[in-house]
Amino acid sequence: MSKIQESFLRKLRISKNYTQTQVAKHLGISRQAYAYYERTATMPDTDFLIQLSELYHLPLSYFLDAYPMKKESLLKESIPYYSQNYEAEMYPEFLDFYSRHENMKKYHHLNTTEKKLLFLFQKLPEKDQEELLNLAYFKCIFPT
Repeated sequence: MSKIQESFLRKLRISKNYTQTQVAKHLGISRQAYAYYERTATMPDTDFLIQLSELYHLPLSYFLDAYPMKKESLLKESIPYYSQNYEAEMYPEFLDFYSRHENMKKYHHLNTTEKKLLFLFQKLPEKDQEELLNLAYFKCIFPT
């Protein structure tokens, strides 16, 4: 990682007058762990980047641009080995949807799996949404 990228998180934190402790608390990690991200070549994982985008009210793409290696590997990491290519095709749209300020605020409490599910659910026609809900109810009543 270049010196510019190393200081990216530090510069951003200072520009918002946050302490390392405040940012670490938002991420649910220790101050020391957060300081490690600021001063070393270790890249924050995707969930941390999402949380940072929410904290700073910046699109996720802003953070991915600061970590080009993360951006390149993100699709590989996020798509399980059994997945089809359709997931890779939809992922940029997924990132764009959750990078919008209004969606960051609205859905910040969801984990990544819940965000994927909601994103895909909203893309379905209403008839298919009902069918999927019925299947979910059935699976809850009669678990396998």
